[in-house]
Amino acid sequence: MDNLFNDKENILTYYSFRINILFFWIKANYWITSKNLFGSKHNTYAFNSIPLGKTKITQPLKTIASVTVSNKLYPERFIIGTLCILSPKILLVALDILGINLIFNPSIEGLAFLSILIQSLLVILLLLGLFGILNCYTTTFTIYNTGGQSITNEVSFLDKNNVESFVNSLNILVSQA
Repeated sequence: MDNLFNDKENILTYYSFRINILFFWIKANYWITSKNLFGSKHNTYAFNSIPLGKTKITQPLKTIASVTVSNKLYPERFIIGTLCILSPKILLVALDILGINLIFNPSIEGLAFLSILIQSLLVILLLLGLFGILNCYTTTFTIYNTGGQSITNEVSFLDKNNVESFVNSLNILVSQA
């Protein structure tokens, strides 16, 4: 990002936000200079987990109308996560009721592969459930420009204080521009 800054601009602050809890190394980065806002954020898919590209942002401070921050609970992520965590237990109970113990002691020859497959499925469901529950509460900030367009970034709720500091700093600079 250094090549975006010219000699007449001073970098005032730098902010970095995690886009989700589990993949903490995937970050959105923003630089506030004396004249512009520069940033880069990942384009993600499936609960902010799979990065599919990157968006670079350059916005003159004079064209920013406002910046807002909000916190949101996604009930669908919570419900899907809870179902994914509970479904392995339900499957194990159902197999136990039927008298089938493929998980820990496959009694029939040739079912070892099926046992490994079921164990893998259960672990994947547990991880998906954990991921869904951990990412059901997020912090979102939106930057509106004077033309009515907006840039929205959803980040981990663990960065809530950092996002609020970023929004406050940006709003102060926008009001002075």
